[in-house]
Amino acid sequence: MGWTRESALEELDSLIAEINDLKGSTPHSGAHRFWLTRVLDFLTEVFGDASRYFKLIAYTQWGNTQPVHVMMPWDGPRALEEADKRAFLEALDAARGTLLGARHLLNRSPNIRSVFRGRMQDEPTETTKHEAEASGSQVSTGGITNYGTLTITGSHAGDTFQTQTVQFDRKEVIRLLEEMQEAISDLAVSEDEKEAYQRPVGQLAAEVKKPNALRGVLNMAWGAVKNIGSAESGIQGIERVISIRDALANHLDPALHIPLSMMA
Repeated sequence: MGWTRESALEELDSLIAEINDLKGSTPHSGAHRFWLTRVLDFLTEVFGDASRYFKLIAYTQWGNTQPVHVMMPWDGPRALEEADKRAFLEALDAARGTLLGARHLLNRSPNIRSVFRGRMQDEPTETTKHEAEASGSQVSTGGITNYGTLTITGSHAGDTFQTQTVQFDRKEVIRLLEEMQEAISDLAVSEDEKEAYQRPVGQLAAEVKKPNALRGVLNMAWGAVKNIGSAESGIQGIERVISIRDALANHLDPALHIPLSMMA
């Protein structure tokens, strides 16, 4: 979309206002994911995914990541739910602050072009290359290697963004994601439902292809993909989708360390 300064300010106002409605939702719910996808797309287009605003939103942990202590075992589920809710509300408040900061910058800028901070580097860094060479791995520099190194940019502490390097069969993961797209196209559902299922698959594939991937985007997209088929057992053709999803889990869960219990 061709954003103007005025239309971008209006979109920011709308995204900020929707945060109040999300307070009644849960982490990784459909409403939350829909809002977050729009936020990340907007920030990428207007500020660039190399901008501080994009990174702060993309790296956000939307649920509780700290240990929860309870007196009695039966109090566990409720305590976990309450901890997740508190963390979610805090994350929404932080996201509001980030978007307000983006709005402040845009509002005092002479034009929309002046706020663009560029795109994330798509080529491997020298550090990544040296790490890969030391481990005997290959790094993709345009094509996709059979078994490649992926650098994931993760949580932030102030303005310092940390990275970690993981390995998995990237070519096979991309093949499985493409196969899942085809399987979803064959489902006996409406075109709108197919598009809703395919959107996170496409987002995950696009991020996996980058040598430098964002953990927040990977987590969000993979979390949505893992939920496909969870409540649609009666749909014709869903068995193939679930089979591909499970095959993907064998590759991605060990690499990303995302247990099923953390997904909404």
